[in-house]
Amino acid sequence: MNYDALIAELDTDPLVRGYATMTDEEAAADLHTAYRKTDRQTMTGSQVLNAIVASEYNDLTEAQRGELWQLLGLGTLNPFGREADVIARLFGSASDTVAALQSARKRSITRAVELKLHGLKAGHIRRARAKMAGQVEPMRARRARKEAARKAEAARLLSDGMTTDAIAARFGVSEERILKWTGG
Repeated sequence: MNYDALIAELDTDPLVRGYATMTDEEAAADLHTAYRKTDRQTMTGSQVLNAIVASEYNDLTEAQRGELWQLLGLGTLNPFGREADVIARLFGSASDTVAALQSARKRSITRAVELKLHGLKAGHIRRARAKMAGQVEPMRARRARKEAARKAEAARLLSDGMTTDAIAARFGVSEERILKWTGG
């Protein structure tokens, strides 16, 4: 989790969502609500075809229809590139088809996706808020504490008669690491 980005979002609330008054669960749900728009980088021929107004298509000449089908047959289209210029030329820049395509080339996304906060959950909000309040144990200290606990557990298992290879398998580490932990 990118806590720096999450903390910045919660602290500054740049879109004035009201995070400060939300519970952790509400803030997570809000960040997962698709209220943001972004440009599509590509569209399929099918997506473009679905945006074409039937009556405007029927008004095209056979040559224009042929040009349109060639364009749609490209597979992947750039909705802001030359393909968009061709559509505007074929249908007219003020047409309902062009307006529909301008709308279709936008897609809804969540704020979490926009900020690349993949896998965001309420627990992440809780931890970010605790970090903001200075209540979270530094990462290195937490790792060191966990490592010490694993070393102690490995030493206990070894004294109980478990073999170093079995302990290594249990912890998912090398046998050499177990020997280093236990001083063996």
